[in-house]
Amino acid sequence: KVRRRGASPLGLCPLEVEVLSQGRAVQTVPLVVQVTLTRRVVVARRTINQGAAIASADVELTALSFTRVDELGLDDVAQAIGQRAKRVISAGTLVEVDMLEAVPLVLRGQLVTLTSLAGAIRVVTTAKAAEDGRRGDVMKVRSVDDKKVEFDAVVVGPGEVQLGTGNAAKSEQRLAMGDRP
Repeated sequence: KVRRRGASPLGLCPLEVEVLSQGRAVQTVPLVVQVTLTRRVVVARRTINQGAAIASADVELTALSFTRVDELGLDDVAQAIGQRAKRVISAGTLVEVDMLEAVPLVLRGQLVTLTSLAGAIRVVTTAKAAEDGRRGDVMKVRSVDDKKVEFDAVVVGPGEVQLGTGNAAKSEQRLAMGDRP
């Protein structure tokens, strides 16, 4: 019979082995064994520069052995593709979640399509992004004509924002009606 004496699932694990003879324990042997897990993980196929969006040609699945649970990394290339490298990732390096960030769909200074809904009326216009934004982020956008006119908008797609809920209903009505707030 083999019993684990420690809680660690990987690495050095203490065991207690009970040797049986004719159904009775004749000896108990303490052992320390090295437990490893081999699994396919995402590895940089080539060097990825800081700020670069990761493409399918940049990463691959490679079988690696691990002795610690906190070192496991990503196990699906789809988790890395389309993300942006926070730092340089050298070829052959295990790609981990903390090395990646979502690529902004809107960049500061970019002209964006701003959609506003007021009842059954949908107004689409152009605005200028005041900051970078990722899908779901609430960000500031400014009127193209007057940079003092500013709205909160939610990023809904590449170069697309929708008037956010943080705006007063009065401001939304003015935008929908074509008036300045």
